[in-house]
Order: sequence, then structure tokens, then C-alpha cells
Amino acid sequence: MTEIEKNLKKMADEIPVPEKLSPDQIEKKLKNNRKKPHRYVRGVCVAAAAVIVVGAGVMMWQNQKMSPQKQQTTAEQYQNTTPPQDTAEEHKTYEEIRKSIDDYLTEKEEITVLDGDMAYSSATEAYSSATEDTSQTKTSGNSVNDYTKTNIQVEGIDEADMVKTDGKYIYSYYRDAVSSTISIVKAEGKDSAQIGKIVLADVQVQALYVQDRWLVVLAEDENTSSDDANVQTRTYLYDVSNPEKPICRSKNSQSGYYSDSRLTGNILYTISVKRVYEAEKKTDKKEYIPEVGGEILPEDSLYCPNPGMSAEYLVFQSIDLSQSGKTIDSMAVLGAEGTYYMSEKNIYVATETDAWRKTKISRYSYEKGTIKYACEKVINGTILNQFSMDEYEGNLRFAATTYDDNGKTTNGLYIVDSLFKTIGSVSRLAPGERIYSARFMGESVYFVTYRETDPLFLVDVSDPANPVVKDKLKIPGFSDYLHPFGENMLLGIGSIQDKEGNSYVKLSMFDISNPEKVKEIHSKKLGKNTVQNMGSDHKGIVVDAERNRIAFGVENYDDTTDSFYEIFSYDKQKGFQNIAKLSLEESYSTESRGLYIGDYFYLCKTSSGICVYDTKKYKKIRSIAY
Repeated sequence: MTEIEKNLKKMADEIPVPEKLSPDQIEKKLKNNRKKPHRYVRGVCVAAAAVIVVGAGVMMWQNQKMSPQKQQTTAEQYQNTTPPQDTAEEHKTYEEIRKSIDDYLTEKEEITVLDGDMAYSSATEAYSSATEDTSQTKTSGNSVNDYTKTNIQVEGIDEADMVKTDGKYIYSYYRDAVSSTISIVKAEGKDSAQIGKIVLADVQVQALYVQDRWLVVLAEDENTSSDDANVQTRTYLYDVSNPEKPICRSKNSQSGYYSDSRLTGNILYTISVKRVYEAEKKTDKKEYIPEVGGEILPEDSLYCPNPGMSAEYLVFQSIDLSQSGKTIDSMAVLGAEGTYYMSEKNIYVATETDAWRKTKISRYSYEKGTIKYACEKVINGTILNQFSMDEYEGNLRFAATTYDDNGKTTNGLYIVDSLFKTIGSVSRLAPGERIYSARFMGESVYFVTYRETDPLFLVDVSDPANPVVKDKLKIPGFSDYLHPFGENMLLGIGSIQDKEGNSYVKLSMFDISNPEKVKEIHSKKLGKNTVQNMGSDHKGIVVDAERNRIAFGVENYDDTTDSFYEIFSYDKQKGFQNIAKLSLEESYSTESRGLYIGDYFYLCKTSSGICVYDTKKYKKIRSIAY
């Protein structure tokens, strides 16, 4: 062990652990919320951010180490990548699939044995990465419409969440070690009350939807883990025409743990991940072939685009709510899970590969519930999250951070057609930085990069084949979530650090009325050592321009480890105004959701219950315990 490694290990051992992060508390939270990410922001430098704006206008830019002449607008990031895969010959027999999985597992086992000799250096690298990560952290949102809807990416395509409302009732769930309970609360201000519940034994609920008279419950088997090859994702469809007496109309199942889903119209699309171990030793096909509805998928519903490259299936199922939960279609593809983006016609999956900083992008078309594997391509670079992808006029646009052989980063925007052939790009932006947030808004694209000092970019893409850097602006801090706010304004939520390394949540409002000159017109810094999770939990924010409200959860890691739900208004002259700061008590911000229904605000804490507030002084007028 080198002296540097010893010092790193000593530093790690000496870092005090807040009570909320103690082993007992972590175990408690894991039981309640197995897959919820936290992105803590700690830094050792004063930070600034780059917002890259790509549209029919220009690009603002400021970095003396860069010059327009160095900007590359070619598709270099696509060199040495795999050609798009065709759908014609991707089906395999059961035996071919078993061999493909076994080849992959055998290769992985050899790599694991080799890596065993380098265990500590790998751990050191992981520690270094963790340290770095903790120092950072057609669109839609939720609008007034009398009640708050889930914050989604694409209008008309709903996303599942831990709390849902139809404007009359609030549906949420809580879990213990052996069961899950869905609570149904009638939302009537001070007269609000729990009027029904659904108890599901031996499953762990993961997410909900509410559509007309239907409540959709997405869950996993409780008696298995995400590492168990036999775990099942289960979809329950309840008729809640009478919320006091919900009736289960259907139960659907598919192999694997729940990964993601979307609801468009009356059709639900669910994605699960089935892992396979030691395929060569399996004799029962159910052990290495996914099931849907208790039956293994036929060979013509299985795809293996890259034999020997994965032991994980993505399992897709489409369910028609209007037909009481009837399965329309199902299929499975050998390929690891990733980041999901769903447009009006396609589902895109961006998966980091085993190769150094490469990402496989796969496209699946869908129409009226029928799902088809279309094509895929491996690119140089990584894609941050679903907001870094967007389909526009039949083309996929995505923002990516690329790495050279020495690990040095640059960033770019890429436009490809339906077969992933490059149409245009602008690359090599912001060397040494990486993308922290993105927002596609029609012909304009905004994305933020970060390091110690960073620019705000605007790019002229009037000629898609030749984007040009035009202008520059420097902004302190960075935004890891961007959201349109009213007309010609863009909200940013992120972080800023001081010279002592203390982090603060930062709100920014950008004026985007002039496509040639984006301005940060107001900003607000919250308390010392505060963090938020909007970059990884966009459903946790309320952005309601019509009500003039911005609300989200905040963790405070100063002298205590308190959690709050903060509510702001915005004034074009005065900037951000704090309207309320509501205690989350023992709950994490990622376990909480805020809802406006009529003249009341409902703070839903999935670990304890719902608190009701008036919207004048935000005085608590009712508490409903689970």
C-alpha cells in the first residue's frame, strides 16, 4: 500500500458518519426504499457551471483554455463504434441463448479472478470516484389543473411514482419486512381522512399509477432479492371506482426485478431485469428463459443482438388497462438495464458497457402495445440520465460526456437518425468537465457542465451538420436539474460550494427570451451544507408556474441531519422568495412528495403519513398517520 493510499484510507476512516447514515438507519431505509439513490454534494472548491444551449440561436462561452477553432463539429465520437444492428437475424433458439449466457459468465469469471489480484487498487479507485461524485451532484411538468400531477419528461407519457392523486384521492404506499400497504386518503383539507387500504402480503410495492378508475400497483416478490434469478415483477390492476372498496381486476407477472415503466393512453409498458447464473448447469428453461404470465417466452419473442455479451434480460410487457389488464405483447432482450427514455413512438435504453466509458443505445419501437426491437449502437461516452435524450422529428438527440484514453473528458451533442446514423454533432466542449443536467425544448437544447470554473454555452445549430460556438457567459455553481418555468424562463436547481468546501443548494432562474444571450437573472443560496436530489429524483419536485410555486425536499448535514420540504415563489423583480419550510421529521426527502389539491397542500411521507396545510400561511391543519 502506497503512502497516498494509506492517507486516503485514514481520511475515509476519520470521516464522521451522521446518525441518518448509521448502519441501523441505513438498514431501516433499505427495507423501505431499496432502490432510491442519494446524491450528496460536498466539495473542496468554489464551483461554477456551464450551461450549454443548443438551438437556432447562438452559444455563450467563456474559457480562456478553449477557442472556437478547437471546437469539433464532426462525428468523431462515433469512430470505432459498432454499426447499427438489424432486427432480421436477432432471434435465437433456447440453446443458442443458453450458450450465449454461459460464454459471457465464463468470461466474466475469468476477469473476476484476474481482478482479485488488484482488489485494493480497485477499491482505491472506487473511493476516489466516490469522493469526486459527492462533490457534485417535447417536455412536461406538473401544472395547476386544480391538483399536482407527477413531474414527467414527455407530455402524455406518465411515469410511476410513490404517490399519485386524481385530485380527489391520494394513493401512496408504505412497506414493512413482509408486506406492503397502499393507503387511500380522501383529500378534503381539514376533513381529509384515510378511507381505504390495500394490503399485499409477500411483495414489496415499487411504484403506482392512477388512470381514470384504475389504480396500477407495481411490485416485486418480497421473499427474493434483486440478485435472485427467480424474482418476479408483479402488476396489480385495481378498480377504484369506489375507493373505499377497491377491487383487484387482474394480476400480471414477468421475470426479474422492476426496473422502469411508462403509461401512455390506456397502455402500460413495464420493464424488468432478469439475471441468470450458471446457465450451462440449468436444465429447466425457466431458469434461464424469462417468463411472462407464468409461461416462458417463445423463441420468436427473444432477442440476442450481441451473443456472449450479457447474462441479463430486459423483459418488456405491455398491458391494456381498458381491457382489465390484458397483456398485449411481451418480449425479452439479452442486455443489461440502463437509462430509459420513452418518446411517442420509441423506447430508448442507454446502457454503460463493460468497455471503457462506452454506452450502448438501443431503440425499441412501440405502437398500440406492440413492442419491437429496432436497432442498437455503441458510442464513445456516457449519458447522464433520461433528460439527456430526446426524440425530435424522428431523430434522436442526446448529450454525452466522452473520455479519452487518459480519462480526460469533453462533452457534446449528437443527432442521429432512426438507424443511429449521424446527422450532426458538436463535440469537444468544456474539456475536463462533465454533464450535470440537460433539458431539450423543441429546437433548443440546454445542458450544464461542471468543474472549478465553467462557461455557459450557446451553439448555433441552424445548420445541423455544422454547429458553431458563438458566445460565452460564466455562472457560479451548477444546476443538476433544469425545468421550464412559465414563458421564456428556465429554472435550475443545483449546488454551489464555498472556499471551505461547504455546500449549499442553489436556485437559478435563466432568461431564455433572447436565443443569442441567455442570462442568469436571479439566484438563491439555501442553508449551509444542504443537499437536494432533483438530479436523480425529478419526480420529487413541484414546478407550478401558474401557482407560482417551486417545492422540493432538502437534507441538511450541518450540525444536525434534518430534512425539510421547502416551498418558494418567484418574482421577476425580487427573485426567489421562501414561502414555507416544512419539517420532514424522521423521513428522507426522497421518501416525500408534495401535492397541491385545490386550496390545500399535502405533504406525503411514505414512512409515516400525510400532513395537510393551508396555502396562505402553510399552517398544519390535519395529520393522517398510516
